[in-house]
Amino acid sequence: MAKIMRVARSKRLTIRLSDAEQAEIKTKAEMSGLSDAEYGRRSLLDHQVQATLPQVNREIYHVLALIHVELRKQGTSLHQIAQFAHAQQHLPQESIAELSAVQPSIEKLQAEIRVIQSRVLGKE
Repeated sequence: MAKIMRVARSKRLTIRLSDAEQAEIKTKAEMSGLSDAEYGRRSLLDHQVQATLPQVNREIYHVLALIHVELRKQGTSLHQIAQFAHAQQHLPQESIAELSAVQPSIEKLQAEIRVIQSRVLGKE
């Protein structure tokens, strides 16, 4: 059996990504069965990264990741609107309550998306 050599890594590289870029990298790392760091290292060093999922699963997972990012953005925006409206008292209390009630629905959808993504990856 071949012995696995561990390399001590003491250097750090920091890069900035958009939400969509980060979601895409996370998706590709998960589809290849690698951590985000290992996927990034291999990609940056031009080492081969091979996907372990069929193409259709990769596409489904990627679309779900983009939906998840968009839901998070919308949930954050709704929360900020509700806070502002509550502080400024420009909306009736019922409208503020309705805005606040949307947040748990968005969080539930995000959780369901993660479950579906796990199933697509075969990690039920």
